[in-house]
Amino acid sequence: MSITVSRKGVPVRYTEKLLWILDENSAQRRGYNEEKVRENIDFVHSLGLKCDSVGWCELDLGDPKAEAYLERIAAFCKSKDLWARGWYTRTYAETQSSWYKLGTARIPEDSWSLCEIPAPDGEAVRILGSVKAYMLEPHSPKDWHRPIPARVKDALTHMGIPNLTFCWIKDVGRYESGQYYHLYAHAPLPRYYSDRGLKYEIRTDVATEYPKIWERILALGEMLPKVASMFYDLHISLPDCYNAADLPEGGLAEVYNPLTFTQHLVDTLLIREDVARKLLEAKAISPRDLAPVPIVEDCPPGYWEEISRPRPEPSADFIAAREQERLAKPRPRRSITEKQALSALRKAKKERKGDFQKAMLKAAAEALAATAHAPLIPYYGIANGGELSDEYALLPYVRSIEETEAFRADMAAEELLETQPEGVVIALCPDGDRILLAPNGEVTRFSHEVPEVIMRWPTLSQFVYDAINEEA
Repeated sequence: MSITVSRKGVPVRYTEKLLWILDENSAQRRGYNEEKVRENIDFVHSLGLKCDSVGWCELDLGDPKAEAYLERIAAFCKSKDLWARGWYTRTYAETQSSWYKLGTARIPEDSWSLCEIPAPDGEAVRILGSVKAYMLEPHSPKDWHRPIPARVKDALTHMGIPNLTFCWIKDVGRYESGQYYHLYAHAPLPRYYSDRGLKYEIRTDVATEYPKIWERILALGEMLPKVASMFYDLHISLPDCYNAADLPEGGLAEVYNPLTFTQHLVDTLLIREDVARKLLEAKAISPRDLAPVPIVEDCPPGYWEEISRPRPEPSADFIAAREQERLAKPRPRRSITEKQALSALRKAKKERKGDFQKAMLKAAAEALAATAHAPLIPYYGIANGGELSDEYALLPYVRSIEETEAFRADMAAEELLETQPEGVVIALCPDGDRILLAPNGEVTRFSHEVPEVIMRWPTLSQFVYDAINEEA
């Protein structure tokens, strides 16, 4: 049975994706095995597909060849005594819905903290207690901690939507920035439908070991039963669905499940199409911040009914005190000049001489003028590498060249990347993260765990200054 949008009765179209890799069986498994990784990659390439540096491959299950690919994966596993592991994702597209899920700000690692405060009814309320707001600024709204940018707050307030409460999230960042708020819409959905319980790891087959899960998998249909029948470890991700009868008359609705790991942080904020349109017109959000959600009349086959409830919120006195605190602490603009950064570097070298290399010879530095390292010439004139702080080590020029070559080789092996990051590696972190200087002058921190940017600085001078002062 297809999921339909109750308002227009139009079937919801969706895509099915499978991210998969092959493992040794439990008796053989012995951690990272370079020979096994090579075998994985070679097999993926034999299918005419791409993979990452260890063999993870993304398969579009809507591809006419998808079933043939799955058959070859199953045959290869049987011949080599391997097990298949993966993540199945179903994404709904072209949903003619009157409601949208609103994304909220991405919060970079180490830029936020949680706190617990008493609520009016005496229950402890766990909220996002503080952020370094300037670190959120380069990102458009879209992640799971639910901070609302001030521009969204102002637009909603201007619309005159009733029964909205905002609570300022304390800004502990060094620089002036747009601010962020908790939003309480006072319109909780009592229930919604999710994929809870559709993860498994098996020793024989899912139908035998998890008959209730298998029943739900069969109900979901399409390519999922075939995938589940051959994968020993499978995570299944489905978009949540919402009951038409539960949606409020107003323009916003909250889904809050106290059983989830986010605890007192709202899981989902839904906005009606008319509110979404006004937010877009006010330039408070962009189209990429919106995702249409399936609105249904009954729990779809294979889904699980979740119970939501009103989200506990801080007291009015706490909210007022937070607002007074916001007004009381102006911050400087985040605009560090090269002169300020060089001064900070000279001071750090003077105070911690043993942490820095000698200055690069003037002729050698000038020879870099036509290279990607040209912006570093003034810094190399003070120290050709050194420990800016415990977290960031500026690389000597020769080491920077070596690390850049290694980084490019690593990225070339990541065939699933849509775009290759540009720039040269100018610094390293203790955990292996790399700091890149891009051709446009932006500096980014590239994760060693997954191929993605996790921090940004607008300029090289800003990075050097922040790194020395441990404000990154």
